Amino acid sequence: MMRILVSLSVFCFLAAACARPQPQTSSPTPSLTQTDLPPTSGPTATLLQEKTTTPTVTDTPAEDPVETFPARFQECAIMEPTLPVPLRWVYLDGGDLWVWDEGLEPISLTGSGDVTGVIQSLVNDRIVFSRKPAGGPASIWSTGPDGTGMVELTVGAQLNGEVELHSFSFDGSKIAFTHLLTEKTGELWSADLDGSGALLLAGQDQLMEIVLELLADGVLPAGVAWLPGTYVLAFDARPTFEAGGLYIYIQEQVWYADAMTGAVAEKFPAGEGGAVSFSPDGTLMLIARLDGLRLMNIEAAELHPLGVPYAQIGFGEYYAAPALAWPADAQSILVALLDDDQDP
Repeated sequence: MMRILVSLSVFCFLAAACARPQPQTSSPTPSLTQTDLPPTSGPTATLLQEKTTTPTVTDTPAEDPVETFPARFQECAIMEPTLPVPLRWVYLDGGDLWVWDEGLEPISLTGSGDVTGVIQSLVNDRIVFSRKPAGGPASIWSTGPDGTGMVELTVGAQLNGEVELHSFSFDGSKIAFTHLLTEKTGELWSADLDGSGALLLAGQDQLMEIVLELLADGVLPAGVAWLPGTYVLAFDARPTFEAGGLYIYIQEQVWYADAMTGAVAEKFPAGEGGAVSFSPDGTLMLIARLDGLRLMNIEAAELHPLGVPYAQIGFGEYYAAPALAWPADAQSILVALLDDDQDP
């Protein structure tokens, strides 16, 4: 494998360095002043437009990055995940939630035998798990590692199918999840870890309206990722089919959903997007496409092709995408590529 370190400085839009604060449960909110997410006085940017303008694609960096690209964060809002000391392992056994802290005996936090999934926040030391009793509705719960402060996050939500837990917002106060109506249909939701409510962001009907495949029988949320420093989720719609057969799904569009208001807007239309990942400081968006990589400064909304030989590789009914990783300082991208003469 070749490992290529791509310097972002050649594009002249690196964010200014700032000291990282210690982990906390709240953080200053960045302002998105030049995109479809205008600044607000609340804790998240708001999606006011149903459809955004297409970003400009350019090979030429801005002349003055300081003047052209205003700082996205009023102050650095990176939440630095840290492993607990001693190490903690959260796992499921026999349908129950278990926690093992290094040097101690494992403890079980449930005894119902109906736990279906679990995810642990490294920001605020909370554990979120899903439950689905036989013949009953699903629910999502938050708890401390010792079982204290356990609260249901989905009170009042009608979750008759299974749920799939995705990830936490930057400050650990919200979680994104998919509610599976059936094996081939689902909805995108978010919930607050304090138990104050769950919000349907994109239902099956709405996802069917934006899915690219007109012959799809159903659709599932795909490409779900939090925009760092905000409560905005990027997502796509993946088509599903009742009949068997070969279908290759490739993300080609990007939608935004505001987990505070429920507003949804198109960021990249069909054919112009791709699989997205965000730099840890939230200033840059990396878009992986079949024909290569593009980098976008979120403030300026300008796309810059990256000159590396990146290509996704087809394997029958799916594509394998070379691995990408962001270092914590967000000043480079690590890309793992195949050698030209290497068998995929």
